[in-house]
Amino acid sequence: PSQTEKGLVFVEEEREGIMLHARSVLGYQTSEWKIDCALNSTRYCAVGFSCPSSTAYDDSLVDKNSFMDDHGRYCNCWRNPQIENWVPKLQAALGDMAVPINQA
Repeated sequence: PSQTEKGLVFVEEEREGIMLHARSVLGYQTSEWKIDCALNSTRYCAVGFSCPSSTAYDDSLVDKNSFMDDHGRYCNCWRNPQIENWVPKLQAALGDMAVPINQA
């Protein structure tokens, strides 16, 4: 990373990749996902459902579980187009280091 200041890392987005989003979810947090992740549920949904780019993000709706895809289904995750630019770079870098898997 290019700069570090008081524990914060500033990344050169044009030439450095970072992990944007990762979290762990325990089994008990997803056991009632059909209820938790229902449209307009008052409960927290710990499972990610992809939203199309046509679904606008509105910060005031996050706690209301009211985002919908084009078919009226609940969604709560959006693709980051900047990440898509990194996929070919990552594949090329990993291709150089790839170790074949031995098949028995």
